[in-house]
Amino acid sequence: MATVGGPRRQLLWLVRWGNSAFRCCLTIQIDSVRKPGQDDSTIPPNVKNAINFYQSEGLIHGRSMIRAADPELTNILGNFRMDYRAHRINCSNYPWLARHFNKSHHEIENDPQVRKKVATLIDQTLLERTTVVAGCLPSKRLSLK
Repeated sequence: MATVGGPRRQLLWLVRWGNSAFRCCLTIQIDSVRKPGQDDSTIPPNVKNAINFYQSEGLIHGRSMIRAADPELTNILGNFRMDYRAHRINCSNYPWLARHFNKSHHEIENDPQVRKKVATLIDQTLLERTTVVAGCLPSKRLSLK
């Protein structure tokens, strides 16, 4: 599932449907910032796997830990702190003000290492789901007339 509006909107949607038959294979949080009245640190039980990438520098930084509402149903793949003090990431795609006052928050979004890990996780999840679905399809020997 991909959403516009970031991980918070995605998790709020999943929490709303948390007690239904709807299951989410994977949720990825990248520097998810705490907002009043919302808790995206608790992953609802209808999410199979969740991972959190965060940084702790600057004015805006993500939460350092996510946890499963039900550890029997949700696997937390990890909470990974990214540090950009030693190696800076190009953020020229952001306006000057954002680059100077929110640099670390935007560095994690532009980090090629994070993007590669995210792409790998999505590919693995899709491969797993495709294998399950393919196993449920009729064989080519069957005729469906």
